[in-house]
Amino acid sequence: MSMQPNPPASRGASTAAMAGLTDVAVLRENARRDIANGAITPSYGADRAAVIDLLNQAIATEYVCSLRYYRHYCRASGMLADAVKPEFLEHAQQELAHANRLAERIVQLGGEPDLNPDTPTARWHAGSPRNSCASASPPTIRLDGNWHRRRPPSCFR
Repeated sequence: MSMQPNPPASRGASTAAMAGLTDVAVLRENARRDIANGAITPSYGADRAAVIDLLNQAIATEYVCSLRYYRHYCRASGMLADAVKPEFLEHAQQELAHANRLAERIVQLGGEPDLNPDTPTARWHAGSPRNSCASASPPTIRLDGNWHRRRPPSCFR
């Protein structure tokens, strides 16, 4: 008794149709025809302009957060500064990586990322600039080594 699947000819065309699958040739033809549309498919139901606006707001938030972490990296001092500085730097770099991914998605949707350095504070979602951490000191570090497990201060949310 053979354990190999039935060859395509013996399965018949109705098997794919009964399973609700589309023929590979049709999928390839559709892909070639619609490649210029990028991420926008006929089933994409979202308002592209609204999505791009929200993504640009998210980019602004990522940039502001990155600058905050970088500021804390630069200002860290004291006995445990050498232990926390790499963490702040890593978080700053992660925020920039998030902004890059958001910008790539905006381009996929046919938009243009707003990377104007004059506008982030008008578009960000991390609180008002008056209540920001720009003048705050880095978070207090617990001596038991669990500082990284604590919930971040409100300015990092």
